[in-house]
Amino acid sequence: MDNQDVAQSLLKLAKSLTAGFHPKDDLLRGITFEELIDTVYSNEQTRDEKAVKKVFEELLKASVAEARSELRSNLKEIVKAADQE
Repeated sequence: MDNQDVAQSLLKLAKSLTAGFHPKDDLLRGITFEELIDTVYSNEQTRDEKAVKKVFEELLKASVAEARSELRSNLKEIVKAADQE
């Protein structure tokens, strides 16, 4: 491997480290039962089925919004990666 090959390898590595996404990362973050329970406990005065459903929908909405934002930010790189498969 000559200096040019090493430089190309290092450049490729640097690009992958600074990429906006990594293919094995989660796009849509998970919501745990613990997070749901803690959020209901912390934010709701009335802790009933209606409150649990409301908080779940809020967490889900926030998670989907975050995933959509990540998708928009990385769409070109995702298409490029999909095209290389």
